[in-house]
Amino acid sequence: MKPRAVAFSAAAFIAITTAALAQQDGSPFIFIPEFEAQPTQGDYIANYPRQALRENVSGIAVLCCDERGDRSLDCAVNLEWPEERGFGAASLVAARAYRLTPQSHADLAARPGVKVRLSVRWVGPVPSPETIEDLRRRDRESLEACLPPPDHSAPDLAPVP
Repeated sequence: MKPRAVAFSAAAFIAITTAALAQQDGSPFIFIPEFEAQPTQGDYIANYPRQALRENVSGIAVLCCDERGDRSLDCAVNLEWPEERGFGAASLVAARAYRLTPQSHADLAARPGVKVRLSVRWVGPVPSPETIEDLRRRDRESLEACLPPPDHSAPDLAPVP
């Protein structure tokens, strides 16, 4: 009997890519950057954490990124779930492929302290509906992960009559 090779298709989805800064009234201003280069599906498959893939484990990583002078991103892991399964490190490797458009780079460079939020959902070969919903929930719960801390020194604005 010949051994059979089984191919698994792993997918990673960039769920939300935003940059945000607090306005004077405390509400976030959302800026959605545009990219001229992004990781490919092949990049994600090549970087899917091997042990997690073998065990059919899905995960999520949220990266907070600064723009670099060459329009690439300098990212740090803000959230990784499940922890210590390699999804944060894999997301950092994949994020190296991002290149902002010249306009998005200029817009971000004009806003010091504003971070780009990359949310990467790593979906294993056979995810359960519960796993998919859990990844979505964790993504929603981390929407403000890369916002700067609130500026409590700004004066409260009185409502306009």
